[in-house]
Amino acid sequence: MDLDGANPIILNSSYWRNENYHDWRITCTLSGDFNSNCQVDQEDLVELTNQWNSSEGQPIYDPIVDLVPDRHIDIADLMRELSRLGQTCPLP
Repeated sequence: MDLDGANPIILNSSYWRNENYHDWRITCTLSGDFNSNCQVDQEDLVELTNQWNSSEGQPIYDPIVDLVPDRHIDIADLMRELSRLGQTCPLP
């Protein structure tokens, strides 16, 4: 998890087994890419603004959108999201 904002790309590895072969899969999760389209764009900004001013315990709150993990969607999360606008996942 990106707690300090230094690394917006999180790589997850998983082992997948088929009866014929074994394979490692590496997937990319881009912090701030809330709709998982491999880019931080306007759609992600809309998602953040839809949850604006929500806090942990409220139905609309989503911890994925809480980029600065303080249990509240606020200006700090917006600033972090704006700093990542335009970033994309690296190609395999």
